[in-house]
Amino acid sequence: MSPFLLFFVALATASPMRRQAPGLDANNDGHIDINEVTAAMTLEEAMLALDTDMDQQFTVEQALQFIDHHYFNVLDTNHDHVLSFQELRDGLTIEELFAFYDRNDDGFLYGAEADRIYLIYDAVVAAQTAPQRRQVTDDLDTDGDGHLNINEVTAKLNLTAVVYALDTDGDMQFTVAEALEYFDHHMINQLDTNHDHMLSFQELSTGLTVADLFAYYDENDDGFLYGSEADKIYQMYAAQQNAAAAMPQDTGILFLKSTADQPTMTPFLLFFVALATASPMRRQIGGDLDANNDAHIDINEATAALDLEAVMLALDTDMDQMFTVDQALQFVDHHYFNQLDTDNDHMLSFQELRDGLTIEELFAFYDRNDDGFLIGEEADRLYAIYNAVITTPINPQRRQAVDDLDADKDGHLNINEVTARLNLTAVLYALDTDGDMQFTVNELLEYFDHHTINRLDTNHDHMISFQEILDGLTVADIFAYYDENDDGFLYGGEEDKIYQMYAAQLNAAVEPLL
Repeated sequence: MSPFLLFFVALATASPMRRQAPGLDANNDGHIDINEVTAAMTLEEAMLALDTDMDQQFTVEQALQFIDHHYFNVLDTNHDHVLSFQELRDGLTIEELFAFYDRNDDGFLYGAEADRIYLIYDAVVAAQTAPQRRQVTDDLDTDGDGHLNINEVTAKLNLTAVVYALDTDGDMQFTVAEALEYFDHHMINQLDTNHDHMLSFQELSTGLTVADLFAYYDENDDGFLYGSEADKIYQMYAAQQNAAAAMPQDTGILFLKSTADQPTMTPFLLFFVALATASPMRRQIGGDLDANNDAHIDINEATAALDLEAVMLALDTDMDQMFTVDQALQFVDHHYFNQLDTDNDHMLSFQELRDGLTIEELFAFYDRNDDGFLIGEEADRLYAIYNAVITTPINPQRRQAVDDLDADKDGHLNINEVTARLNLTAVLYALDTDGDMQFTVNELLEYFDHHTINRLDTNHDHMISFQEILDGLTVADIFAYYDENDDGFLYGGEEDKIYQMYAAQLNAAVEPLL
């Protein structure tokens, strides 16, 4: 990394977004007028570009990337604390957004006034390389009338493909917490026929159709989905398209070509039979887990194929060296979680897992009938875990974050180890994913408490700039903040955020610094 002053000056005088978005300031006069903005992008393009989770709506936190709380409340006409695409279309124009940013009403955006419009335009330019965002809307709303009818949805949405696409942990079931993103408790209870608080693929296939989904989201029973009613259908279809594009061809899941020559899943029964009799995970394993091919797993096979450290790294998809309750439920249950959570912080750190769990104990947990073998459903989670291990390329930075920081390999961090490696400027740049050189309170709460944030926010604008952080914080301060017992060492949950910051620093170091 370059020294701080050179690095900061480079950022301040040559924003990456401005470098990436020369087409916005068309006449290169250093400021933006309304004609340049309206010529460069439409409201629809801006919404699609900023809607990174493709759910056709914005939460308060997501909307604050382009408006403030007051404007959010004005636009949120149904007072559900989310802004649907329809609410934005009804209540906002590019011209009004320009006027909102033009704080001095002089008809030009320059300096800090222009920062957010540059961010939006940069997102629009980047999104133009992802045509699937438009495809989601165009494919489903075939008549272009702005709402969905039952024929449009049933023609395109394949429930089997959706279920497979949304099952990100590959365990062929959904927890209540996972299912609540799409249904309410009443619907979940109706589908959960064995009352195990999990929705299996079989329960979903037996109890749900695309027509049921349509009727569930059609809140006013008018036969159309529009506004927020259509949001989850669009989200499901986007997931279906992504999964179809990424699906390996040797999984045992058959594909057909539609008239549009797009890959689509085979009808449900064929698909489910293929899954039930030849799990994609088992096909991918190729016999490595079930080494003797006797259709069940014994403890020797499990320990030969799996290493706890490799399992943790593979399942830790956000690279924060810990698991929330929801994340941990992919491999243990609530009771086991509470047993392993020795510091009772509702998070399982890598250290807590190393201290309290072995592959042998995980095997015993899955061996419900204590016969020494994992058969059928008993083996499903172990297959899912092994599949994650062999299909997740271990980013060398994951191991490097631990190896680099814990220089003496004693299992905890001291102040010298951290200050030798952690560069606060580099960390800020790496964590500032929207490139605005500041953090909202909500963004910073991932790393510090309200008291620390209020202390750093010296101008009390509820935004913490790079400069405020650098003026008020050092790496030594960060170390002391996480050293909860003041013993001069970080271990267990104390060190997790330091590892996360350093991993982000390593990732950002490979990016060009403008």
